[in-house]
Amino acid sequence: MDLNVKGKHAVVIGGGTEGVRKVKGLLGQGCEITVITSRANRFLTTEAHNGNIELVKTTLHGADVLDNYPDAFVVLAATNDRKLNRQLVEKGRSMSAFVYAADDPQVSDFSYASIINIEGIMQVAISTSGRSPIMARNVRIRAERVLRRIIKKTDIKFRINFTKISHIQTNVNNTISITQSNENRYHVLPSFWFIIMFYPSDMRVVVVAMILNVCLILKQI
Repeated sequence: MDLNVKGKHAVVIGGGTEGVRKVKGLLGQGCEITVITSRANRFLTTEAHNGNIELVKTTLHGADVLDNYPDAFVVLAATNDRKLNRQLVEKGRSMSAFVYAADDPQVSDFSYASIINIEGIMQVAISTSGRSPIMARNVRIRAERVLRRIIKKTDIKFRINFTKISHIQTNVNNTISITQSNENRYHVLPSFWFIIMFYPSDMRVVVVAMILNVCLILKQI
């Protein structure tokens, strides 16, 4: 997500595949997460049990459910009902919240990157700024296969102290920004390389190898 939601309230409506994907993208960003859905799978139930999210099970008939969350900073409409998603977007916007519709980025206030989450420690975001969600998803799937072969649980022996570098706007999320050139190729922006310097020296080799493999994938597209 291209928003700083730390300390804010994020409301996700819909507990299906898209809803779960949005929740996973919010976890670890230091925000309060409320998920409103008519059904809950094992993942959502577990996260609620662990206190990571507030899970509200209710049948959705309209956007009035948002009246219970006047402090919502961001509203993510991820139901399988296109009309309801539009109502939720309009309602959220009337509440001065940032809004996003999973089925139509064009009516959203921000773009939502396709996230690769490695053991909750490293996140790689791939985004086309809403122009081609399918392409971002395909790149994510192919890149994640490579990353998970390179980075094992035993490699991740540290946690980044975010408070020491909180002045960095990137919030130390490893973000790959993809831009399309005239030659129809994709290039990794220099900002990502800067983040490498925050890794301990014994981890930089792994991170550099990861980036090189991602670059190889992108060149093949």
